[in-house]
Amino acid sequence: MSPRIHPVFRKPLLLLVVGTLILPACQSSSVQESLSASSSNSSGSLDTSSAGSSGSSSGSSEVRITITASKQSYDKRTITVPAGALVTIQFINNDNPALFHNFAVYQNRDANTPIFRGQLVGGGTSTTYQFVAPSTPGTYHFQCDPHHGSMEGNFIVTPR
Repeated sequence: MSPRIHPVFRKPLLLLVVGTLILPACQSSSVQESLSASSSNSSGSLDTSSAGSSGSSSGSSEVRITITASKQSYDKRTITVPAGALVTIQFINNDNPALFHNFAVYQNRDANTPIFRGQLVGGGTSTTYQFVAPSTPGTYHFQCDPHHGSMEGNFIVTPR
C-alpha cells in the first residue's frame, strides 16, 4: 500500500518539487550579481537597494534574499529593496514540522492591505517566493501571518 498525502499538503508539495527542479535552471548571472551586491549586518538588516539591475530594457532590479525562520523568529528585522524590484526570497523554515510559517508584506502594520502573501511552509522545509516590490518608496510591514506578534519587520522600499 502506498502512503497517502493529506490533501492540505498536496499543492505545496507539488510546488516545492516543481520549484526545486525548475529554479536552478532559471538562475542568471544578473541574479548572482545582485546577490554579491547585497549585504547583511549583525542587526538583522538586509540592504539590497544598491543591487545590480537585471539588464532588461525596463531597467528593473532583481533582488535575491534568504530569510530563515527559527524558534518562531526571522533572522532579519529589516529588508531594504529598490522600488519596483523583482524580489526573490528563499524562505527556510528551520522550526519543528508542526510549526508553519510564511513571509508576507503589507501596506502597514495593521496587515489589512496585502502586497504579497506567501503560502505557509512546514518546519524543516523551504520554498521560494517571488513578487515585485511596490513602486512607491516607503516603509512597509512584513510578517509571518500565523505568528505576526513575534515574526515581523520593516520592508523598506527606496527610490531607484
